[in-house]
Amino acid sequence: SAYKQDDNSHEKLNIKTAIALLEKEMIIEALNRHEGNKSLAIAELGISRRSFYEKLSRYGIQWSKESASGREG
Repeated sequence: SAYKQDDNSHEKLNIKTAIALLEKEMIIEALNRHEGNKSLAIAELGISRRSFYEKLSRYGIQWSKESASGREG
């Protein structure tokens, strides 16, 4: 079938895991774009401040200029 996933896939990626990976990446990218300004990142992401901080904690995200270096675009 056209929807069959490659059986050689080493990583099982369910919807919950995929969403978590996407959220983490989007948060990190927003923080990088706004040089760590959380208020601007929150506004860009369109989520509540509470939700943002819960996700920072859940995903262990700690932004610093050093961690963002080389990611300017």
